Amino acid sequence: MKKTTRTRTLAIALVALSLTAAGCNKPPKWKDDVTNALQQQAGVKQYVFHGSADLNVGLPAPAAGSNEATASLVSMFSKSRIQWSGMSSSDPLRLEADYTLTPGGSSASFTLPVLFKDNLIYMSIPLLNKSGEYFSFDPSKNGGTAAGAASLKNVNSALSDSVKQLIAEFDPKWFKKDKKLSDESGVEVIRLPITDKTKDAITEKVKAALPAVIDGWKTNGILTAAQAEQFKKGAAGSWSATGGELVFHLTSDGYINQEHVSLTYRDGSGADRQIQYSQAFEGINQPPAFKKDTPKSVRPFEDVLKLLQSGKNDK
Repeated sequence: MKKTTRTRTLAIALVALSLTAAGCNKPPKWKDDVTNALQQQAGVKQYVFHGSADLNVGLPAPAAGSNEATASLVSMFSKSRIQWSGMSSSDPLRLEADYTLTPGGSSASFTLPVLFKDNLIYMSIPLLNKSGEYFSFDPSKNGGTAAGAASLKNVNSALSDSVKQLIAEFDPKWFKKDKKLSDESGVEVIRLPITDKTKDAITEKVKAALPAVIDGWKTNGILTAAQAEQFKKGAAGSWSATGGELVFHLTSDGYINQEHVSLTYRDGSGADRQIQYSQAFEGINQPPAFKKDTPKSVRPFEDVLKLLQSGKNDK
């Protein structure tokens, strides 16, 4: 009897040790938390947002013979700081935002007010518009996709799905919880550092995932077929990540209320590039208090194309 009892006790102890060992070897759940939050974020229909991006991306120079206005725009976006704030609702689709661009090396900036309402985009460009004047643009025309305005509804879900696809093959052990910041902020803060040990694997996995991500943008009407092929060519180039991190702030109800991307990479020419991006979300799935009215002074978007082609404006 005693022998049977000892045997059972030993068996229970061995099972307990096995379970404990299995628990210790199991990767932390932080990647699952981020993936689930991205899945939930894709379904957000209403939100207020604000953010910024610092870019040093070295966009390709315009083709020889391009007009001065086009060259200036490329130069400004290649190295610049962009700040934005606004609000969005998907049913019916409406968005309003202000984007402020500060070219690299300059203290001067300009702000582009943007409104999407009644299936039209309104944008005022300080370099081209008079005060209070807007260009109007129908996204179903001027080379847009057949889905037109409907495709804009897919942007939030497409971007969330894209990040989920990009990290799908990442090692769960790469994700870390920032306990100190989590305790201070009251939300779960998950970091994905890009280190010397992980940068090559992350580059490889991102390159492998990008074609499917770009196809998703095409399916959602965000890119045309021609644009998608161009993006794929660039994604397949000889760039490589050299450092940085991704940071996600997850609320108790499973949404992302902040996201940050810091990325340094080396492009095909061997030049070092950098992207710093941050965005915060508030009022998730709550009706936004829209403020912008339909502009009274409007010019057709074709005028923008004419001005860019001529390199002049008639303000």
